[in-house]
Amino acid sequence: MSEDEVSSASRKSNPPSFDFDEDAIATLLDSFVQTQTGSLAKRVSRPPDPSDRGAQAAQRTVFQHTSRREALALVGDTPETKRRRVELLSALAERAVGSTRARLLSSAAELCEQLGDRDAAARDYKRALDADARDVIVLRALRRDAIQRQDWTAAADALEREAGLEVSTAERASALELLAQVQLSKLRDPAAAEQAATHAAELRPDSFVAWVLVASARLARGDAGRAGEAIANAAEQWPQAEARAAMLLHAAQLMESADALELARDTYGRVLELQPSLLAAHFGVIRTARGLGEPEAVMEGLRAAAEGASKPVADALRRTAAVVAQGTASREAAIALLEQAEDTASRW
Repeated sequence: MSEDEVSSASRKSNPPSFDFDEDAIATLLDSFVQTQTGSLAKRVSRPPDPSDRGAQAAQRTVFQHTSRREALALVGDTPETKRRRVELLSALAERAVGSTRARLLSSAAELCEQLGDRDAAARDYKRALDADARDVIVLRALRRDAIQRQDWTAAADALEREAGLEVSTAERASALELLAQVQLSKLRDPAAAEQAATHAAELRPDSFVAWVLVASARLARGDAGRAGEAIANAAEQWPQAEARAAMLLHAAQLMESADALELARDTYGRVLELQPSLLAAHFGVIRTARGLGEPEAVMEGLRAAAEGASKPVADALRRTAAVVAQGTASREAAIALLEQAEDTASRW
């Protein structure tokens, strides 16, 4: 996105007006360069007689040889040239209004930072914010400055302002994600972090980062069940099946720990769709079914777990399923399960 597009998208107000024109800028630049480059650069003498070649050559020799430092007074990375640019930007800002003034002052502040003049930088950043508090370029400069100074309250304020601008959805979501990180890890405010991260996830439901931040904030608040839901949403955004299964398993365990048994059982089932032989997921299904008071589902879970298990484990699972079947008065099912278990001695 170009600077003009970002500027127009950053405010609902009309485009900023200016109280100077191109002639005014040219005059200011000329006067500034003349001040910096000395008398030889100020003017040349009256044109000599075109027929007097000697006079023309003399004029070129005397007046047109200017040192590089004088001719390019604003170019370079030396402290001297940076100070000159600060002076020019400040002078131009005095003749500007709105977003233009804010960006000129913001650029001057960044140069002051490079020169190590923190007081001047802070002054110009404040003046820039006063000129236009809704300019995205200025807000990002303020945010960067605040993060460098480790002023996390100021950084959060700048991010909140940025997230409220009419910029692209992706840019707003990114600002909200960074805001949630600052609120969670620096300001220790998990409630505010959850709100920011949830808003980011609403803007971009496919954002893995947003959902992980939602989960982290909920865990920090002791809300394990809803944290598990957020982790499950994050898992769906991850392309690798094995990693998705691991995240879903963790999500299901959190849900189970919060007694959200039906949701946990369903999530364990999603794990088994990705990894059918994973015993941890099978046992999760069995536990949640037992907690829900569904013995037939427990028996079915034990049978399913036995299908992909090693022979000793499978025999033990079938024996356990037979005990459950007897408890449900399913004598035929119990006998069938015991017949499938070649070793009927208990290993548990």
